Amino acid sequence: MVIVTIMVPMRFRELEECLQQLDGFEEPKIRLEQYSTSAHIGAHILHTAYTHFDDIGGKAIAHLGAGCGVLSLGARLLGTSHVVGFEIDADALSMLKTNCLELETDVEAVHCDPSCDESAFWLKTQC
Repeated sequence: MVIVTIMVPMRFRELEECLQQLDGFEEPKIRLEQYSTSAHIGAHILHTAYTHFDDIGGKAIAHLGAGCGVLSLGARLLGTSHVVGFEIDADALSMLKTNCLELETDVEAVHCDPSCDESAFWLKTQC
């Protein structure tokens, strides 16, 4: 006997509601050009990538400048196989970890400064 699991895509509204639960930057750092991606915009970007381009389901995704994780976590909710978020700001990574707990999902987070040479500080953590 073979059991087949069919994954029903999350509806746009469900995705947006999940992303609305996430915390954003309390004090964005201007020098890092930080801003929070709204749940509405994030849901549109991710749902379009998922439904029209097949760019999310089962794929591995790297999120450069992951910030608080709206896009990373939304991609996980839509069924990516793996997400790695790269972020220069430790405070943003702390918020990303909090948001992972809120949604009860995981994103691999890498604290790094890509503007440095190969001896740059890279610290990998699991949210």
